[in-house]
Amino acid sequence: MNKRFSIILPLLMIFLCFWQFDEAYEIEAKKLLNSFNWTISSEINSFAVKLPPNLIHDAGEYPTKIYWAYNNELSKSIGLDFSKFLGTEVRIEIYNLNEPLPEFLKPQFGQKARGVIIKSEGRIIGAYVHKGRHSSFACSLDRKGLKEITNKDWDEWIDAYINYDNPIEIMLSKMSTEEIISTYYGALSRKDIKLSRACFTRKELCSDLSSNMDNSYLYNENFPDINLENVNNIIIVSLKELKHLAKINQPGEVEYEVKIETYFTDNLMVLKKRETTGYVILKRETARGGWRMGGIGTGP
Repeated sequence: MNKRFSIILPLLMIFLCFWQFDEAYEIEAKKLLNSFNWTISSEINSFAVKLPPNLIHDAGEYPTKIYWAYNNELSKSIGLDFSKFLGTEVRIEIYNLNEPLPEFLKPQFGQKARGVIIKSEGRIIGAYVHKGRHSSFACSLDRKGLKEITNKDWDEWIDAYINYDNPIEIMLSKMSTEEIISTYYGALSRKDIKLSRACFTRKELCSDLSSNMDNSYLYNENFPDINLENVNNIIIVSLKELKHLAKINQPGEVEYEVKIETYFTDNLMVLKKRETTGYVILKRETARGGWRMGGIGTGP
């Protein structure tokens, strides 16, 4: 045996071992998905991610913990609880699936489904289905939603994953609807992004997880950037509750018309004023959390 071959042969054997190892992983994922009548059309991505140390969300924090808490409920539906692996690095595999999402999700999310497999040291510890771009949450492998699995709506379920001892949480929980709106615009004026985010419901915060996300991944890593660099001050000119919309909005929601003046410096460092009108919906997502904003629109 020549020297070149004696060097190449061991490297070839190592490569084949790893190739067979990865192939076994794929077969394992395929077998699990097939057992719930899902079939893989293609693999989207595979990567490592570190799970958060816990699933309790603090006011103004990016909602990654809520993502994992929600999808762990879906995973538990098939007997896989990955909460014992919190704080550790795991392997994520994302697959395109041939089968559409269940009927109860189609009107809201469309039809395409992605299978997510979570592994630790080669063993599957979690699995669920979600839509991907614009939707971080979908269903379990056995095609159940959060309500069917936990017997709780979002507002009831999220209550267990909020840190009510957080100082910002305590402060906001005592505020009226108008105080929440004033706090939000005041925080923006001071460039206090954390406090401004804390003024929103957790459900609204979670929309940032998948808004315009790269479909090769599970979620966006951070809140979208808000350019406040040239903003000097934001003043609320008028704040009016639109009581006539109570019959249109969801039960428990209130809506306000908010007119603001934003003072900013342009590229020539000239102070200018911009007047805008927004329509803010507020609700009590949880009783202990008090009022939070469910979104800001440009029309009632």
